[in-house]
Amino acid sequence: QTAARLDPAYAPARVQLAGVQFTQGDAATALGNYSIAIELDPGQAQARYSFGVALASLGLKHQAASQVQEAFRLAPELSDADNGRAARLLRELLQAP
Repeated sequence: QTAARLDPAYAPARVQLAGVQFTQGDAATALGNYSIAIELDPGQAQARYSFGVALASLGLKHQAASQVQEAFRLAPELSDADNGRAARLLRELLQAP
């Protein structure tokens, strides 16, 4: 929080803050910080992936799939993260009605 306050334009601080917020159960606030991080640095693959996870947790599956797909496009190695958990998430999102 301190880093984001000291330099609100520092995307990695926004990603870290959003991660803490999401872990603490505040997905809605986390979405705001992930969104700012992506706006500041559109190439932030990890921010896009995490944004997608947060969106999925709120039932926004189509938007989540879009963010996860973009994250994989930016950093293909992310699809292998967590023993393929990331790729499974995308498959589930794409199959959602």
